[in-house]
Amino acid sequence: MPVPNPDYRPNWETLEEHHAAEYERLDKEADAVMEQRNQLWESLGSAAYNTSETVKALHTKHNELQAQCAEHTEQLRRCFDTYRHKTIQDAARAIFERFDPAMSALSKTSLSIIDYEQFTTMEEVNRAWIRANEVAKQEDAENRHSLPVGQPDGLDIFQETKNNTVASQWQIFQAEELHPGWVRRFDSEHVHTLITIDQRDGEYHICFTVDPDPSRSGSMGVQHEIEALATTMYKRALNDFKPEKPNEKTGLSYIMSELGKSTKNFAKSYTIQPEQFHFYIHHVPNPHFPEKFFRMDMDYSFGEFRDAQFHQHKVIPEIIQQAYKKTTMHDANIQTVNPLGLPDHREDDATRYVR
Repeated sequence: MPVPNPDYRPNWETLEEHHAAEYERLDKEADAVMEQRNQLWESLGSAAYNTSETVKALHTKHNELQAQCAEHTEQLRRCFDTYRHKTIQDAARAIFERFDPAMSALSKTSLSIIDYEQFTTMEEVNRAWIRANEVAKQEDAENRHSLPVGQPDGLDIFQETKNNTVASQWQIFQAEELHPGWVRRFDSEHVHTLITIDQRDGEYHICFTVDPDPSRSGSMGVQHEIEALATTMYKRALNDFKPEKPNEKTGLSYIMSELGKSTKNFAKSYTIQPEQFHFYIHHVPNPHFPEKFFRMDMDYSFGEFRDAQFHQHKVIPEIIQQAYKKTTMHDANIQTVNPLGLPDHREDDATRYVR
């Protein structure tokens, strides 16, 4: 059922004309102030110009005029996005119809995947619009900057066979787990990363996919942080924890359960060794950088992985590439691990309206 728009203005056209006229007037005034400053620069010279009270006053005036122009620009936007629409649904449709058809394939399907009836406020609409733009830009980056699919060095790692188990899941690593005590602690409180594990014949191939949002990925661009992630994964293997569903032989919890079972053997015969762990890092494509996939060779000493050597591959296993596309921080079950907790489903307002 359509939700009335509390910000609807019957006189939105009059408001639009007013703000457009005021913007034009103020913009011309700002240009005139800038011209006065340019003339003073030519007449005074740099030394006198930088100390002139008249110039400082003109600079202040220009900033004030620009701020007023920005306010009228915002009101013009609201006239178009909000004030003219009687319902939230009408506003949402008008906003989502603004996708540039040449920008992304998402624009062609945006009207069919958005459930407009679930919007109840303009804040929800705006958040969904921002998120949709992020998805469109990411899709465009993937089309232009993705690595070709293939098996690095001809190995069948991260490829489902009869002799292995592969699973992926987003996880949150708390700083206390990555950097116990004060040693090598970074400012970030936690790190989000998508972990893909390929378990086979006593070997564990573990890939960390870096979240492209720096606010979530923390310090994963720092070598010591990556080494701390590898060390933490190995330490988890030495802990005897149980999965939520002991009989379910799929998913990350099962793999980690198998690692836990190996702990008992480790305590007796030291059968699980750091050499059984092989680490990789995956940087997803974004509008500014191409996709990258590295093997990380590390030494294990003094209870941690150190001295990572990065070997870049020109191809990437399809499972690694698709894992990020199929599950994102916005709609995945994010697992807060301490050391391995239960899934905590966190729903993002900007995507829960997508069917």
